[in-house]
Amino acid sequence: MRTFRKSAGTLCTAPGEIAFLAMDFIYSWDLSPHGTRVAFVRSAEGPIEILSLKGEPTFKIPPKDWSTVANLAWTADGRGLFVSGLSNTVMSLMQVDLHGQSHVLWQFSESGLPSRGIPSPDGRHLAISQQIKSSNIWMIENF
Repeated sequence: MRTFRKSAGTLCTAPGEIAFLAMDFIYSWDLSPHGTRVAFVRSAEGPIEILSLKGEPTFKIPPKDWSTVANLAWTADGRGLFVSGLSNTVMSLMQVDLHGQSHVLWQFSESGLPSRGIPSPDGRHLAISQQIKSSNIWMIENF
């Protein structure tokens, strides 16, 4: 196994090599459907970074109409990402293109925790998960 060598925003490795990328802390990431790019964020505030596994320059998707990223997943065609995060202070699932333009697909309830959207391989369906958090407080006196 070899480590990718990153130089001036590009990734250098020979075709067909099995490799791993040693990076700083990665908050969320996903491999593109064709296995040629990795999308990742280093923190919830973004930006989303797109790393080419074919030696092309790395680029960043700046946030537009969204402020945080909880999870991300590539669209089935690899032309964009499904991103869950805050949009206008509401936890939302958005489709974000590679220029940062977003479209809200789903808004989660106030008690929902960060969720995820995962497309089917043919791109015709989207699985959406959501965790709901509820809690109770009990007070016992003279125990």
